[in-house]
Amino acid sequence: MMKHKKTIIQLVLFLAILLLFPVVADAQCAMCNATASTGSEGNNESALALNSGILFLMAIPYLLLTAIVVIMVIFRRQRRAERQEMV
Repeated sequence: MMKHKKTIIQLVLFLAILLLFPVVADAQCAMCNATASTGSEGNNESALALNSGILFLMAIPYLLLTAIVVIMVIFRRQRRAERQEMV
């Protein structure tokens, strides 16, 4: 049990370090790059729309992952409660 807690602590620390020190990536698809460069010349609305679209597309995987983790935690707690009732 102690080894399991140590692994969880290491994982949390690793994720915290990744979040505290983000790596800047200059990666864009050709279409996004063309839209962003055209939009930044004078019309700021297209650049804002592009940013909103990227944020929307980025939010969906995080929401799905969060839902999966919540469901896993709920089932795990139910299993533990059932095991403790048996003992």
